[in-house]
Amino acid sequence: MLVKNSRRFRYSVLCVALSSLFLSGCDNSSSHTELTDDTLPVKTAPFGWTAQYKDVDGTAAATTGGEGARAESIYVVSSRQELKDALSNVRSPNYLAGDATAELTAKLEPKIIYWVGTIRGDDLGNGTYADATYYKTKPNKTTFDFDLYVKAFDKDYLAQLQATIDAGGAEATTAQTELTLLKKQNGQRSQYANNQKAQIQFQVPPNTTILDVGQDARLEEGYLSINTLSHTFNKTDNSNIIIRNITFQAPRDFAPAWDAGDGASGNWNARYDAVSINASKNVWIDHCTFTDGEHPDSKEQVLFGKHIQRHDGLLDIEDGADYLTISYNVFEEHDKTTIIGSGDSDEGEYRITFEGNLWSNLTQRAPRVRFGQVHLVNNYHRGATDADYPILYSIGMGFASSILSEGNVFNFQGAGAEESTIIGAYKGSKFKDNGSWFNGAQAKNLNQIAIEKCTALQEEEKAAAESANKAPGNWALETCTNDIDWEPPYTYAVGKSIAAVEKYVLENAGAGKLSISLPD
Repeated sequence: MLVKNSRRFRYSVLCVALSSLFLSGCDNSSSHTELTDDTLPVKTAPFGWTAQYKDVDGTAAATTGGEGARAESIYVVSSRQELKDALSNVRSPNYLAGDATAELTAKLEPKIIYWVGTIRGDDLGNGTYADATYYKTKPNKTTFDFDLYVKAFDKDYLAQLQATIDAGGAEATTAQTELTLLKKQNGQRSQYANNQKAQIQFQVPPNTTILDVGQDARLEEGYLSINTLSHTFNKTDNSNIIIRNITFQAPRDFAPAWDAGDGASGNWNARYDAVSINASKNVWIDHCTFTDGEHPDSKEQVLFGKHIQRHDGLLDIEDGADYLTISYNVFEEHDKTTIIGSGDSDEGEYRITFEGNLWSNLTQRAPRVRFGQVHLVNNYHRGATDADYPILYSIGMGFASSILSEGNVFNFQGAGAEESTIIGAYKGSKFKDNGSWFNGAQAKNLNQIAIEKCTALQEEEKAAAESANKAPGNWALETCTNDIDWEPPYTYAVGKSIAAVEKYVLENAGAGKLSISLPD
């Protein structure tokens, strides 16, 4: 559905364009505002690190999303195909199907997408939905079968098949066929996963605003991929993307991988996030809800001693993504929530602000940070050690990270829930907290806990290196410190009390809290 008159689109609710020039601006001065009372001001336009972006030539560039979209590039969508078409901007006068240059031109133009109701990534457009069987053949045929994939890890069974083959006879040929098929399962799993990805992925181009209309916009069995530095989008540095007021139910991976070497007892690893941000800059994710929803991993079958994990991250940030603000979102009922940096070699600036978010009933990664200058301010964390998603830690100090935590509230229940539960040590050495709270009291020991956990991990690595007659990693020689070498280059306020921060978050975080109407 196309809005016919773009002049009438200048509605008051979507203040991301004009108000961003006034409320967030491109003010590079740092200012920690002292509140006159307990009330924290709610931001209605891009702020934090996303408002500090500069183009490659050094020119400040506001986060405006699809501001300035022509009438043809304003969409209302309620199905998978309509969303795909809107993201491709097929109604642009410059769009010509099959002409790569014309298609790219249209995708890079400003576009505004209103989202109505539930959209499913597995929707086949004919009243049916893709399932685990469908991905075995579409779009490319595979011989992958999850039961066979699992059986391929049974060494005794493989040895039995080999013995049958070696013995010869009538059963040898059948055994050889099965053994060959089992050995191909891991490779076929990759093709199967690519089939699922082709169906459920929605690639978000630069200069795009996506908004829920009402309170029921949802994405199920699909995910948004934000990667504008790819060739698909002409390696565009300035993504300029705004996503607000959407509920994302993380998609299930029907071909998760078992890694026996992941951790002390192995782990299942899934592929798809609810939203992934890769190598993109100048992105604002605001007032959204992220969850496993109807498909918690705790209900999955237990194999190799672990529940099969169908979900990866809720919102993962990788490949040097930069100048991001993640605000007023709900992250709930999930394990591996938000990772920043995919590995210890995934170096990047990762300047990211997390403000006003609710992190509820999560096992870990709220967030886990590698590299980066990450500002966590006025967020509310709650969970328990004995829940379906038992809390392991909240903030992960990852490799080369530099984390500033301010005015965050942590409320953890259950056996072993202590202030130290807040911090996970993963080769990070720089963490500073100002004025956060744990279980109703000031978190007075948080800075010392961070240093102690960092130091303990360093000592473990040094001892392991000495035992192996090797040099320890350079990170193990760093000074564990509460001194960080940066400060937020923007104006912000820190909550003065637990009640103020909880009220601020609970009243504002999550989808359905904004009042956005369709344009006339």
